[in-house]
Amino acid sequence: MRRPSSSVTLICCLLLAACTSGTTASTTTTTTRESTTTTSEPLFQLPDPGAAVEHVELHAIDDNEMVLAYTTRSSAGHRLWVSVIDDGMPSQPTRVAEGVTDIPLAEFRPSIAVSPQGKIAVAWTSLDSDVYVAISEDGGVTFGEAIRMNTEPRGMQLLPAVTYVGETLHGVWIDPRDAPENAEEPADLYMWTLAGDRTLETNLTDTQIPSVCGCCRPHLEARDGELWITFRNTTADGYRDPYQMTPDTEPIAVTPPTWQIEACPIAGPVAANDRVIWLDGSTGHARILVSNGPEAEPDLLLDSTTDFRITGGPRPVSGIDDLVLIPGTPESRLIRPDGGSVDLSLPPSASTAAVHGGVLVVLGVEGGRFDLEVHDIEQRLGSTGAGRGGAALMG
Repeated sequence: MRRPSSSVTLICCLLLAACTSGTTASTTTTTTRESTTTTSEPLFQLPDPGAAVEHVELHAIDDNEMVLAYTTRSSAGHRLWVSVIDDGMPSQPTRVAEGVTDIPLAEFRPSIAVSPQGKIAVAWTSLDSDVYVAISEDGGVTFGEAIRMNTEPRGMQLLPAVTYVGETLHGVWIDPRDAPENAEEPADLYMWTLAGDRTLETNLTDTQIPSVCGCCRPHLEARDGELWITFRNTTADGYRDPYQMTPDTEPIAVTPPTWQIEACPIAGPVAANDRVIWLDGSTGHARILVSNGPEAEPDLLLDSTTDFRITGGPRPVSGIDDLVLIPGTPESRLIRPDGGSVDLSLPPSASTAAVHGGVLVVLGVEGGRFDLEVHDIEQRLGSTGAGRGGAALMG
């Protein structure tokens, strides 16, 4: 019998994530705030969700358009919505699905991919713990019927990520279909490919021993026409560190063994500018590390202190190659893989960000409402100095 929700199995993971980040595993109820750095910034609006919001994700298409995906609660689980924001103005939200994940974690946010011809794909975890994708061929006005990517419904399929390589759509997810009932490990990394009207499901880690990390979101990147997959692996010695692979190669460690832990940290690694960034708790508190290769010790990018606590794993900033959002309290931060940072104080609710026409859009959820900040920055990554909003990029 399939379990109706993955909540029970992930309880231990929730507790571990809370312990690592220094926060409790609960949601906030404070009033949202909507702010910009100056009154002269470009107008930017969000759609009216009409209900409590969770699981937000932004994806920049180009300098004029970006895609917003989010969920709202309903009696049948969460409903998934998509709005295309063009020159700062949102389209009428399109309802994509009902019954998406009931886990109130930002890591379960939907994944968005846009093809060179403008197709929009959105993937999510369903209430029944399957992974689905829906595709719009008209720029987000309408979406086709939801497609279940996993061919085997046994077990829990979680945390899908999608991207296009050319016009071929790829999706990967964590899949413990061969684990004991209600267990999240041992798990494998599965891939689903849609090329034209042909689909293929592949177990990418069937030779892995013992497992991949059973609840850490994988990251996909199209680099020079090739698909790169970044994920948290496990070893027989109990380490849970990031690995990378392509569909045609075996997984390769990107760091020496660092974090030895039995439970799952619910914080997937990401790739940025040919390096891998991840959350580590090997010292007893949360750190953000960046890879230097499988033989060299990683560099430290951020460290939780008495005045600053990291509260989540790294999130790539869509629309720019090497900028990463780190959720934290009392503020979230933006960092670069080379150790540079952006001199901005961002809200602790921040969970997704994109660069849109030279404007940095940072979004999260506070008390069930969108929490938006917009920062107008002329000087882009790799420069120093202040834009019109006074945001200095320091590298």
